[in-house]
Amino acid sequence: MKTIQRINILFLTLICLNTYAQEKSIVNSPDRLKTEILKILNDKDNKLSFSYNDPKKGWNWIKVIEATNLDNYNLILKAKKEQIISVRLVPGSITYDSNANYDRIIISDSLIIVSWEKKHIREIHQLISALHHIYTSEANVKELAVFQTIAANYKALSEKPTITEEQRKYIVQANSKNEKKEYQEALNLYKKAINVNPLSYPSAYNNMALLAAQIKDYQYAIFNMKKYLMLVPEAEDARAAQDKIYEWEAEIGK
Repeated sequence: MKTIQRINILFLTLICLNTYAQEKSIVNSPDRLKTEILKILNDKDNKLSFSYNDPKKGWNWIKVIEATNLDNYNLILKAKKEQIISVRLVPGSITYDSNANYDRIIISDSLIIVSWEKKHIREIHQLISALHHIYTSEANVKELAVFQTIAANYKALSEKPTITEEQRKYIVQANSKNEKKEYQEALNLYKKAINVNPLSYPSAYNNMALLAAQIKDYQYAIFNMKKYLMLVPEAEDARAAQDKIYEWEAEIGK
């Protein structure tokens, strides 16, 4: 009898755990996250204020009629006079800010969402971050699978490609920006360097990883450090590089 009771309890426990896992999966699905973000933005009771940085007119407060869509990283807003505003939700360029008077999010230096009643802004920021995490994880897995083959071919080369003068220019400029703590600008310059040739300077991926970590884009940091280790798994700093990945994974999990 006791054995049967234990089995029943175990069975019920497994059902509960499975139900919880399914609910968790739904909550963290892209469609659910997008729905929650748009719901908060469109709820007039939340009394959110919006300021948009128009390329021609500069910063101005706008009356948002509706947040109409959230397609991957693009938030589409419909304002007065049929004005359609598209804002790119890029991590590293989304800042949460709070003081005694308000909570706000600054997005890509293009849009500021303010709550004078200090409601929902932190929640919006968390939802956007969760949405980005899902999209980026899926894309990174696919790209790393492709890069694995590229790295294998690179390691098989008897003569490795060398850095071009154009690449050297971008690398020097990137290092200069890094010294000035202009991390996003440095990262952009390293991207230009690897666009010229993705294999001639493997350390670029290490440097990009460290720069991404400086702006707290830990997913992109891990992504680049994995590329670095694929290209040069026997590098002197390989152990330190892998340990950095572990550190950043913990930061994402917070």
